[in-house]
Amino acid sequence: MAYIIFALFALINSVFIQKLTEFDTNSILLSSLLSIIFSITYYCLMLIKDYPLIAKKIYSFWIVSGIFIYASGTFIIFYFFKYKEVFFTSVADQFWEIQNIIFIMRTLFFAVAIIICIRNS
Repeated sequence: MAYIIFALFALINSVFIQKLTEFDTNSILLSSLLSIIFSITYYCLMLIKDYPLIAKKIYSFWIVSGIFIYASGTFIIFYFFKYKEVFFTSVADQFWEIQNIIFIMRTLFFAVAIIICIRNS
């Protein structure tokens, strides 16, 4: 259900609110917020099922952790990027460099998940 609502929001946002020629910050912010909520839900379910002791051996833990780190780390960056006209170009470039570092961290978490998945199969 959340995916349908998000798709409708993204469509309405790109047609009426932010044009296709602009950086679509509203949809990215909503996507990040949903990713954070779903990640926290996953962590809570792992705590309920007593998986914290073996979490590092479960590949889905690493995927969700990568998504959570990226979504929470870039949420503020994308929020402020909406108002990039206010910032100097150098400040916007520094924000984007931070986003690149967080993206690399997410990719490393995904790589760990792939390695665990291969070892478990």
